[in-house]
Amino acid sequence: MAGEVENQVEQVLNLVVCTKEQSRNMRKALNEKILETVSTLRAVFVKIKASGDKNTSEINSQTKHVDNLETELKQCKKKETYMQHTLSPARATTLEEAVVTEH
Repeated sequence: MAGEVENQVEQVLNLVVCTKEQSRNMRKALNEKILETVSTLRAVFVKIKASGDKNTSEINSQTKHVDNLETELKQCKKKETYMQHTLSPARATTLEEAVVTEH
């Protein structure tokens, strides 16, 4: 979609430039003003695209960071569950009995 919009904007700007070039009756100052305006618009669109690319990159980076944190959280929960299972009260009683039996 972004590429489509970019192409449409470029076509419109090219149309303005072509119209200006075909209109020989325009004053030179007006011709220069049109070219300057088109140039400024192109520069603005380049900045907008760069900003969007930077934001997309930041979003991807943050998404990757969140995924890593989720993986770490799952590992911690898995360890916690394992520890709770091995140290559950029923298991602790069995361990206590084993210790008493040894002595």
